[in-house]
Amino acid sequence: LGGKFSEVSQSLRETLEIRGGVQVTSVERDGLLGRSGVKEGFVITYINDRPVTSIKDLQRMSSGIESIDGVYPNGRALRYVIVK
Repeated sequence: LGGKFSEVSQSLRETLEIRGGVQVTSVERDGLLGRSGVKEGFVITYINDRPVTSIKDLQRMSSGIESIDGVYPNGRALRYVIVK
């Protein structure tokens, strides 16, 4: 994916009203996330319409990615569609 990740804190999950997710802590410009426009702080909640609740989930879904859904800490929800 081209980035670093951390588990989402309980307080951020409560603020954003999400069950789980993985927060992007850094983005490599040439990686999939960077090329797609994902910024630091984005919380990935779904990949290919499948829920992401932990880094373990993210690792299992790191290939064949067509869409990434999530929310920024300011509450802005987005879907990134991967164009190949």
